Amino acid sequence: LDSYTRVDKTFTLRPNVAEWQDFKKARFFREIHGWSWHLEFWMENGLFRDIFTHEITTTQKMDALMNPSIYTEAELIAFETDEDIDATWDH
Repeated sequence: LDSYTRVDKTFTLRPNVAEWQDFKKARFFREIHGWSWHLEFWMENGLFRDIFTHEITTTQKMDALMNPSIYTEAELIAFETDEDIDATWDH
C-alpha cells in the first residue's frame, strides 16, 4: 500500500549508496536462484519443479507457483505432500 500511495515519486528519488548496496546484496542470490530454476525448467523440457526448493512438484502446486499474486511462499505449503510425486512436464 505504501508503494502505491507513492507512485508519483517513482523514478524521482534515489536511495543513498549504502541502502542500494544492502538491497543489491539481499536481492542478488534470490535473483540467481530464480534464474537457475528457469534454466532447469527449460533444459529439462518443462519438468515441474518447485521454484524455491527445486524439488519435483505436482501440477497443482506448479499452478499455484505460476500465480504469485494469489499465493505467498508460505501459503504454498498447503500444496506439499509426503507422497511420491510423478514427474510432470509442461505441455
